[in-house]
Amino acid sequence: FDSGNTGTSLSSERKSSSPRISLTAEQSELLRNWRQRDEINPTLVFPTLLISSKLLQKWIQDPLLQPYLAKPSNCDFLYQVHPRIKLVQDYNETHKLLLLLRNENNDNVAN
Repeated sequence: FDSGNTGTSLSSERKSSSPRISLTAEQSELLRNWRQRDEINPTLVFPTLLISSKLLQKWIQDPLLQPYLAKPSNCDFLYQVHPRIKLVQDYNETHKLLLLLRNENNDNVAN
């Protein structure tokens, strides 16, 4: 170990030893706006059912509606979405929106 002062500090050696990366204008733009990119942050659109807040539990528990509800147990993809998508969305003071899944055959919820 040499205790003599060489005129450079450890922090300046680290700074000078890291390579400088030059970015193109397109790469710089991507780095600045990556959160707005559709590839990284896709928009999910669900069909909805507008229901009275008073009848919310009745609708959620209806056995005929269960396969169409947008919940992870009905769609494996929804297990991967974070934060979790809420099945019930606020609409106004008296009504709620229930999120539904699309039917694979005809893009409608139910026939």
